[in-house]
Amino acid sequence: MKSQSLPISLNLSTCSDFFLRRGYYIHELSKINLVMFKPGSSFTISMKRIPLELSIELRETSSNISLSYGTWVLFDTGDLKKELARIVHQIEQNSHELVEQGVSLNPEL
Repeated sequence: MKSQSLPISLNLSTCSDFFLRRGYYIHELSKINLVMFKPGSSFTISMKRIPLELSIELRETSSNISLSYGTWVLFDTGDLKKELARIVHQIEQNSHELVEQGVSLNPEL
């Protein structure tokens, strides 16, 4: 599992809609936690086809984004870290619609 913390408070309902449009489905949604899965094949050699589990956990002043394989894998070639970086980048690029009202990605604002 790979994880990264963002210094923003995400809106989990909006995030679930955002990732539903990107091929994930909701496994669990509560006030502080969102768990989504992206279906795939357990027998593949391509990162694009491996099932993924995406978790977003809200903390007091931040959000923790975690990504793990949704199946057993023999070894990780760094693809999971790259995919997490891509997801975090998507969140940052769309923060204006994914952040709780009144919270800014830029602390100076």
